[in-house]
Amino acid sequence: MSKESGRDTLLDISETPRALRLVAERYDELFGLGRELGGKGFARVFLTGCGSSYYAAALIAWPLIRGGWGGAVYAMPASELIHYYADSMGSRDLVVAVSRSGETAETLEALRRARGRGAHTVLISIAEKSRGRELVDTYIYINAGEERSMVMTKSFVSMTAAGLMVASGLSQGLGAPYTVRRSCVEDLAAFAERVVSERKALGIGRSYAEKGVQRFVYLAMGPGYPVALEASLKLKETSYVATEALHALEFRHGPMATVGEKQLIVVINQRGEGYEAVKRLYEELVSRGADVLRLSDDGGAGLELPATGCEEVTALAAILHLQLFAVGYATALGRNPDAPRNLVRFVERF
Repeated sequence: MSKESGRDTLLDISETPRALRLVAERYDELFGLGRELGGKGFARVFLTGCGSSYYAAALIAWPLIRGGWGGAVYAMPASELIHYYADSMGSRDLVVAVSRSGETAETLEALRRARGRGAHTVLISIAEKSRGRELVDTYIYINAGEERSMVMTKSFVSMTAAGLMVASGLSQGLGAPYTVRRSCVEDLAAFAERVVSERKALGIGRSYAEKGVQRFVYLAMGPGYPVALEASLKLKETSYVATEALHALEFRHGPMATVGEKQLIVVINQRGEGYEAVKRLYEELVSRGADVLRLSDDGGAGLELPATGCEEVTALAAILHLQLFAVGYATALGRNPDAPRNLVRFVERF
């Protein structure tokens, strides 16, 4: 496979700044929609999706978690919701799903079952028209443009940013406000412009392929953890190597034994409630001789994150670097990240 493969994926990534600017322009609409939903007095909120969309949903949950709302917040794959939660749902439940295509089988079935039990259903998608539109009470179309590549890049970032705005308004409507400001998303768009222009992580990814590293561990806490899961998946699905993502401090509870092996540990260390604990872990790993790539907004990291003042948005910014890292690594191995083997754009049956 030619090292020129990956062109479509890079084009999609390069369009992320535009997609984010369009999302930021809809701040009042999306925040207001969330606040209106919150006024319905839900007792439980479920965030769901499949694959990358599930990780987006897990990050979108954070404004509700941090707002101190007294209700229950769940983030789970759509398959889990179908088999273990849907039958217990009722009119005081809200289900917010994320799906790039609006066609993913498990997500549609989860929404169908939840709505059938009386839950209010919402779907966030970059597809203007889809079967999912007919299965929900509220359809949120995000105009990010169609992705050329099989893997999710700009759609992940834009749908997650939009979802954070909705969740922020929802938190306020439920009486436990935690605000993701418009300026945070505008800062993310400006940062994305720099990242896709410089492409620093692309070269770093290539260098690790040239070193023959074939094991990668991604570590993060709080809202950074879903981003670690997504970054791990991006590298795995584009290059087929072994990757894993862990809650950062769990690394000490067993996985620390792998330090000394030929691997790269990627640490997402955004400033926020878990910042100091993750930084101490990073320093310990370095002292033990581990090869560590750290991403942070503290001005002293290998890959810098934007200081947006919103931990969720800063954490989301890490995926921009790590998508490029995955493309650089995969193409240096001769893989084609535009069309990974065995994958389809969306799963039609399960």
